[in-house]
Amino acid sequence: MWSSGIKGGGIASASLYVKRAGVVDYDRSIGDFTRDDTWRELDLSDVVPAGTQLIHCTLMLYPQADSFKMMWRSADDTTGHPIVATYADYQDKERRHEFMLPCNADRVVDYQGNTVAINTVNLTVIGYVLRVTA
Repeated sequence: MWSSGIKGGGIASASLYVKRAGVVDYDRSIGDFTRDDTWRELDLSDVVPAGTQLIHCTLMLYPQADSFKMMWRSADDTTGHPIVATYADYQDKERRHEFMLPCNADRVVDYQGNTVAINTVNLTVIGYVLRVTA
């Protein structure tokens, strides 16, 4: 459990990081993502429990062309700005990213993928931060 005190990134003073045990496959793959330069919702409520405030992800990208990108943010964000930007900037080169992403109370995040051709988009949730209530 986090110790009490000030933490960055909006993590509550009473919170708990949970590592997912036994993860053997991707939670979402290329068919789960629409890549059209539009913000889209991604529901992860089947992967993380209620009370999750941050989702710890790994993302594997394998583009067919240069300059593929995906941006990520909380579904409650209305600023239009990404919190995380992931890039695969060279054709036929695997890129792996790891990041913590805030989610809303429904455990939904937003993503935006561009239209560059890509062979692989695999997202795995490796852990999450729970808000602990007294």
